[in-house]
Amino acid sequence: MSAFAGVSPSLCFITNLGHTPPRGYGAFSTTGDSVSISIITFPEPGAMTEPFFVAAVFRPAGPGSELEEIARWFALEYTIAAPQMDAKAFFCEWTSDCKHLNRGQHTEITHEAFVAAVRAVLEPEPDP
Repeated sequence: MSAFAGVSPSLCFITNLGHTPPRGYGAFSTTGDSVSISIITFPEPGAMTEPFFVAAVFRPAGPGSELEEIARWFALEYTIAAPQMDAKAFFCEWTSDCKHLNRGQHTEITHEAFVAAVRAVLEPEPDP
């Protein structure tokens, strides 16, 4: 089960004054092939490395399963496009040993494109 199961896309932050709706934040989960992907959306970024989206990926190692447990973090981060670049963002991974891996430029800033990029890393194409 996803760590964000049951979280509404209209997240609310609880303050000492009651519930305050966030501006531009959201969350949703998707599953498939025993992997849970929880996506957090952020307000429009304005500085380098601020995210459009972050994905928390988890797959438990079930009893008797040949699959290993995984827990990974991915982000689609804002970039200032250089004249020779069309990219508005970089697809990155933050590893458990605090490394920031740049996995390539992206021009399509959508939930669907981000989830597809995450799945492509998790399920690489087989060699011909």
